[in-house]
Amino acid sequence: MLEGLVTRRPITDEAETSIIDGDSVISYNNHASTSVTITVIFSTIVAISGSYAFGNAVGYSSPAKSGIMKDLGLSLSEYAVFGSILTVGGMLGAACSGKIADLVGRRGVSLLLTVTYVKDAWYPVSCLMQIPLYLAEIAAKNVRGAFSSLTILMLCCGKAVMFIMGSLINWRTSALIGVIPCVLQLIGLFFIPESPR
Repeated sequence: MLEGLVTRRPITDEAETSIIDGDSVISYNNHASTSVTITVIFSTIVAISGSYAFGNAVGYSSPAKSGIMKDLGLSLSEYAVFGSILTVGGMLGAACSGKIADLVGRRGVSLLLTVTYVKDAWYPVSCLMQIPLYLAEIAAKNVRGAFSSLTILMLCCGKAVMFIMGSLINWRTSALIGVIPCVLQLIGLFFIPESPR
């Protein structure tokens, strides 16, 4: 049935292969561009702000522990639930994130999860799966590894900054500062293109 739609030929450096995916034809060029455009750089900055925000969220609970327990009157076990909620959200989200990304796109998932970041624990899915996937799909093949590794670098930077800030300022102020990268990502997601895949 699809034999007339797909041309079978050997793939060379200059060859382009057409693959039928549902109703659309997606073209993959084996000879990828080696240039990094302003759009790719801007899209990467927007995407990795989500990784930075996730690092803030992961690093937030440790320095804020004593202040939260004291101000809210939480017991150690109640605080343990608060501190582990991101892990639970990550486990639940990982089970369905691939299908959701295929349905609404990489940018759509990031937008959906950024909107719910403040009140929901599903945000780890965006950071750990969608952001590196999006970066790998928009970057040229010669810089793909470097761009994808920015996800973990920014996650670690966000964690380190929150550890330092959390020991110097109030836990409520730390929480507000941690929302800033999410707001930047939320605004930026309206200006970046969807992944070519």
